[in-house]
Amino acid sequence: MADYKYGVYGAIDATVVRSALQATETIVYIGAAPINLVRGYAAANIINKPVLIGNMGAAQRTVGYSGDWISFPLAEAISAHFDNALNSIGPIVLLNVLDPDVHRKAAQAQMTLTFVAGKAEIESDKIILDTLALENLAEGTDYTIEYNFTRGVCIIRSAGAMQIAGDIEASFNEVDPALVTNQVVIGDATEDGAYSGIHALTLVHNNLGVIPSVILAPGRSESPEIYRALIDGCVDIGGHWLADVYADIPVSALTGSITQAVTWKTQNGYDSEHSKVFWPQGSKAGKMYHLSVIGAVTRMYVDYTHGGVPYETPANKAIDIDSLYIGAASQVDSYDQAAANSLTQKGITTAIRFGGQWKLWGDHTAAYDFDEADTIDQRAFFDVNESMLKYVINDFQNRFHDQIGSPLDKNRVGSILNAAQEVLDGLKSKGALIGTPQVFFTEDRNTEDEMISGRFYWDITQTNIPPLKAASVFVSYTDAGFSAILAES
Repeated sequence: MADYKYGVYGAIDATVVRSALQATETIVYIGAAPINLVRGYAAANIINKPVLIGNMGAAQRTVGYSGDWISFPLAEAISAHFDNALNSIGPIVLLNVLDPDVHRKAAQAQMTLTFVAGKAEIESDKIILDTLALENLAEGTDYTIEYNFTRGVCIIRSAGAMQIAGDIEASFNEVDPALVTNQVVIGDATEDGAYSGIHALTLVHNNLGVIPSVILAPGRSESPEIYRALIDGCVDIGGHWLADVYADIPVSALTGSITQAVTWKTQNGYDSEHSKVFWPQGSKAGKMYHLSVIGAVTRMYVDYTHGGVPYETPANKAIDIDSLYIGAASQVDSYDQAAANSLTQKGITTAIRFGGQWKLWGDHTAAYDFDEADTIDQRAFFDVNESMLKYVINDFQNRFHDQIGSPLDKNRVGSILNAAQEVLDGLKSKGALIGTPQVFFTEDRNTEDEMISGRFYWDITQTNIPPLKAASVFVSYTDAGFSAILAES
């Protein structure tokens, strides 16, 4: 029976998670998440399987959350997207590779808990909640377990008629994130169809029905081994899709200056046109973000304002940081534009403070080098060139997939031509393409032998609208104004 009330009352209700903008573009993050803090993780199918996350609350419930971003890099992505003072935006796809049944410490932890008012706490983000047990007590009957992600503590409360009091022995297992090696992140694809790590990218469309646009492995893409695996994995995803890779140059003693960062990029081959490369890191209220993650959030928001079409670069857009982080030993926390351009001219995206606001700086792919521009394919000059080419390819495949198996007569060829041309014309009218984008069905490519085999080909030519890379004004002094003085006297 409800308590009798007479008057005006109030109480603190459950926290309302700040809503995030919902975009159509798909950003995929690969790495370790603290799923050890999720009850029933083994049955939840969240190990080496992509999950779609729309806000902070969903992230905590589905894959957990922790402030230890070195151990759990996917938590950084969650924070960047859903705890963003400028543009909280999602959904994002998280592909967790940490398996608490495998990546755990060998010895079980033992701890004496002191219950006060029927409650005790364990401060840990490594605890595997499903393994927590109290001596001579039964979960559900004698006690309940919950996790407070804000405070980073496991809370054990009495459940029975008698409150638990005094000292109680507890035991539990803990994950060991150090066991998540580069090979675990890279993963594998077995003959029987089991996918893990980067190889599980094929499941993003299979399981979720979305097409990957950008792929990241924050904290891991600083390894050349991981970078190469990401580049290999970003094309022909699931036999179809193409995506961009956002990667980082590490912040270390070897990259403590602009010159060292440029040298590191060159020596380690971070130069694929399929990627944007970032350096150094960004700091916000003492938290260190990889600029690749900041860049992905920024791109997602910019593309959201254009209906998901990636024709505007994320460069020179406001970002939610308060300084740069180049390492604990460095006193440098910002660069002026001239210094930053020493990075961008070598295909490295960074950040600058301009007009009292921090902005992402650099609109090139990692393949760009100002000193060797004559030898680089023009499509690799700007990030939007690559992104728009992949957008059109992915859209064509997705749009006409249902046509496979249909008889391809002259009418159907014309129908596909007209529909594809309408898409290109729409992109031009939107300002995403310039000139005369066209789609062709030519005899020289569609030979009789090819058509007999059921293989048909369409060609598309398009010119992506270039970003305004540099604007210059020339002002000259003239003495002509003196004649006005004479005329007025």
